[in-house]
Amino acid sequence: MPTIWQVVFTDNEKWTPWDWILKPGFRHVLALGYLPEHRLWLCYEVLFYRTEVSVLSGAIAGRILQAGENGGGVLSVPAPRGLRPSWRPRFGFWCVPAICHLLGLGCVAITPRGLHDFLLRNGAKPLLEDSDELRRERS
Repeated sequence: MPTIWQVVFTDNEKWTPWDWILKPGFRHVLALGYLPEHRLWLCYEVLFYRTEVSVLSGAIAGRILQAGENGGGVLSVPAPRGLRPSWRPRFGFWCVPAICHLLGLGCVAITPRGLHDFLLRNGAKPLLEDSDELRRERS
């Protein structure tokens, strides 16, 4: 499993009825995690009509990370460690609660922007585009 998730905020999911509540750059969120033992990326994405779990090459992951940088940004979040038994209600299953569940967060955000702000307040770090480690991982 990845030790750090790159949480990517983008505009690629546009649903006209929701545009009035979703801010530009924050219409969708997904997560990428690097698997160093395989030199591949794991992508977790929940859409309104399905859930996708994909294994990606560094080049494809790089394009997704770049789309996030051009959208609302990319935040690095450590993966949860161990089992933390607690019950957290999840009202609905769209991209935001799914990412909260993946990261083991007790966050009640309903929009990608709300999740972004919560993550920043709780120690998430913006992705550094010039990071040597990420550059190696993308290739």
